[in-house]
Amino acid sequence: MAVDNLSGQRFGVYHLRELIGSGGMGAVYHAYQTNLERDVALKVLPAALLIQPNYTQRFFREAKIAASLEHPHIVPVYDYGTHEGISYVVMRLLNGGTLSQRMFQRTDHEFPLPSCAEIAHLLTQLASALDYAHGRGVIHRDIKPSNIMFDAQGTAYVVDFGIAKLVGETTSLTDTGITIGTPSHMAPEQWTDEPIAPEIDQYALAVVIYNLLTGKLPFEATTPQAFMYKHLHEQAVPPHSLRDEVPPATEPVLRQALAKSPDDRFETVTAFAQAFAAAVAADNGQRTGFFTFPVDPMPIVLTSIKDTETDSEKAWRHAPLPLASLSTLPIEKPMPPLDEPASESELVPAEATLEHMQPVSLSPQTPPHAPQYAPPEARALDGVAPASPATLTTIPPVTIPETAPADATAPRRK
Repeated sequence: MAVDNLSGQRFGVYHLRELIGSGGMGAVYHAYQTNLERDVALKVLPAALLIQPNYTQRFFREAKIAASLEHPHIVPVYDYGTHEGISYVVMRLLNGGTLSQRMFQRTDHEFPLPSCAEIAHLLTQLASALDYAHGRGVIHRDIKPSNIMFDAQGTAYVVDFGIAKLVGETTSLTDTGITIGTPSHMAPEQWTDEPIAPEIDQYALAVVIYNLLTGKLPFEATTPQAFMYKHLHEQAVPPHSLRDEVPPATEPVLRQALAKSPDDRFETVTAFAQAFAAAVAADNGQRTGFFTFPVDPMPIVLTSIKDTETDSEKAWRHAPLPLASLSTLPIEKPMPPLDEPASESELVPAEATLEHMQPVSLSPQTPPHAPQYAPPEARALDGVAPASPATLTTIPPVTIPETAPADATAPRRK
């Protein structure tokens, strides 16, 4: 059976109703599970990849690893298998869209950014999911906006553990000169022969947070080689230099999470989230965000990130603004997708150039009062690029501890 168009087909108890979207690692369908009478998301491998054993191995790896993770902020996996030679995995259907969709919603000529309190709330949810996975020996390896989704109530989920790697495991998946990850979000150690550890997820999430704060990536390039050089050797421009409304207290937090050495990052992703929330709470004002709900002030006392600041850190904080404000960008030519500025490939050969994916239809079930967004660059799941309006709902406020732990800002010592 061809994998080009499976709408209307049946995979056992699964009736594939409509194609949600497709990308480098598969196509996702809105399906109906007849025996349990529920809507689900069913992902299949593209036909061109089915003949390659490593891709099939990676596909089933996603299902097994994700199915073993039970957490409120990790998308549940229900089932996986094969049908007439086609591999598939069945997941919970999420109708709230991706973080990419929210980031690409535009009003007038401005690039709408969430408030710092909203970013702190989102970071808290994602940090708990990643620390849970890390505690079970699972590293995601590809945190980016398109792998962060929302349900109809606005709860955030981490999706696509398909390229996750168990800590200490040896595998042949990367023995062919292929780098697993997204160049714009890959930690320095992912570009080298250093062992992979949970700190790479913290680094990638810090890239996402930096992006939400400023509307820009910390490092921008057009080839994997250029991204590699910048992640290994350059320092990101301080966020406050790009956006005046970014609280200066968040900069040392991001600097630590984006440290070149994993030993210098936070002990856990939750420690990063707590330090960021404390810095936001200490700020006198809040930036207006695109998530349309008020966020209650968070009762957090700012703790010192570092008692002293080196000359290089001062230079980091006071670097000049090198790039134009996003508000000056023409709406008719949007900036590249923030999670993959020039690539939709999840397996990136070292010599590969970056290309854009083509969007396909997305028709989620949405509440009648929800706002309608139609970002052309957004994707719903692993490589998904919806083109019709997707519903984005609000995220409820989160309760954060009164104070961050004493070691919340301390770098990892090994």
